[in-house]
Amino acid sequence: MIAFVGLLLTTAALTAAQVSTPAATQIIRFQEAIGPFGGQLTTSSGMPVEQCQTYSLDKSIMANDFLMDNLFNFARERIPERTVHAPGMCGYGYFELTRDLSHITKADYLNGVGKKTPIAVRFSITLGSKGTPDLVLGARGFSIKYYTREGNFDMAMFNIPVSSFKDPLDAHGTRASRNNPATNLPDPDMAWDTITLHPEFLHAMSFLFAGYGQPAGIRHITGFSAHNYQLENKCGETHFAKMSFIPVAGIKNLDPAEASKLNAENPHYMATTMYNEIASGNPIEWTVNFQIFNMTDYKKLGAQIFDTTRTVDDKKYPYIPVGKLVLDRNPTNFFAQCEQLAFCPCRVVPGILGAPDKLYEARRMNYRDAQNYRLGGNHNNIPVNYPYMSVNPLNTYNRDGVPPVLDNGGDAPNYFPNSFSGPTAYDTQCSRLISIEEEKPYNMDLVQNLYANVFTEHEKELVVNNVVAQLKRVNVPRVVVKAVELFKIANEEVGRKIEEGLKK
Repeated sequence: MIAFVGLLLTTAALTAAQVSTPAATQIIRFQEAIGPFGGQLTTSSGMPVEQCQTYSLDKSIMANDFLMDNLFNFARERIPERTVHAPGMCGYGYFELTRDLSHITKADYLNGVGKKTPIAVRFSITLGSKGTPDLVLGARGFSIKYYTREGNFDMAMFNIPVSSFKDPLDAHGTRASRNNPATNLPDPDMAWDTITLHPEFLHAMSFLFAGYGQPAGIRHITGFSAHNYQLENKCGETHFAKMSFIPVAGIKNLDPAEASKLNAENPHYMATTMYNEIASGNPIEWTVNFQIFNMTDYKKLGAQIFDTTRTVDDKKYPYIPVGKLVLDRNPTNFFAQCEQLAFCPCRVVPGILGAPDKLYEARRMNYRDAQNYRLGGNHNNIPVNYPYMSVNPLNTYNRDGVPPVLDNGGDAPNYFPNSFSGPTAYDTQCSRLISIEEEKPYNMDLVQNLYANVFTEHEKELVVNNVVAQLKRVNVPRVVVKAVELFKIANEEVGRKIEEGLKK
């Protein structure tokens, strides 16, 4: 009863915040669309349910198929949540190419001005569990699934230009930023201990503390590939490209006080505004840009152009607008179209080979394993992940396993190779990622330039205020001292202001 009252109070608070928006009135609009009466109620096996089966106090529970159907489903209706990027929201729309890129890639969706490709996009908070408030300070995921004519192409991106780390082993830092294993509570000592032991983290953290960690809404969020993708055109020539997605409405971030206020009024502020804007006929748009390199650039600059903790000077190598990304449709069922939406860097298309760095290589394997764990080995057969736009029908030797299995390959041979007309590979020149040698991470030169020439005074003030607020919660003096020294190396003035703020 107490839990039910709490649910009512929470619902009342959210309803008051939403008033009569599309999100708040969705279920009312559903009834208006179908009329006052629904269809015949059935069990999951299709058996019509009689009125006497809709209550169970006067009959055998085991004999009530409707009750048993509900009980068994209720106990199994949750799947494992994502280890990272658990809280999220999604939308649907299209990518439209505005500049032909056939000179650098043979990827079909990037050839032919005006070509439109259906997309699904998921935005998420990197840390936290499902239900975490939308405006907590932290990195955001910006993941896109392109449903191309050559299969699905997935991009799992961030809302900042760089990754915190380049060595896949440093993913342990994610654990340190989550809950203490004993208390199950956030532990600032753990988080800042990790940051001070990995100075290269400071580049990404600086963007987050300067405002990118609390975007004003999905309409104002940015997206960056971080990885430098290797591309190949029809002539076999190699190019590379980093991608950025800049909101047409402009980049806008929130101050901590403003974010806290909005979080208190509606913990799902970003999801609510995104749904309402799209449902009200106001699409959300981004300009898609490519920063392009050739083999000569690679030989000149070296493997640092593939370092995910670094950026490449966009004055010497400018980002070129190549298209627009538009979200104009909300999901009709969150679980089917958002929770089951699976992204993996392993999904590429001809003309896009992926990236040659070790972090990308590790993500290729790790993301695949994560989706197999969460959704099963046949998760690409789930409608939201199915390559429905591909000109080639899905033709694999994958068989059996956890549903959905579709027609399970029908009566075709289930082994490869075979001489009985089973699917065969097409004959072409094999493409391979280049091999690079990566050095230990170093990006302090870029961090220093960020504070000296890129951040505004307001952004630097945000860094100071956010870092002071976080370090005040750290209980280990040596960790605080190391953190302050790290910021002093990045920028003497910012480090000194952080030190003064802690003394106050």
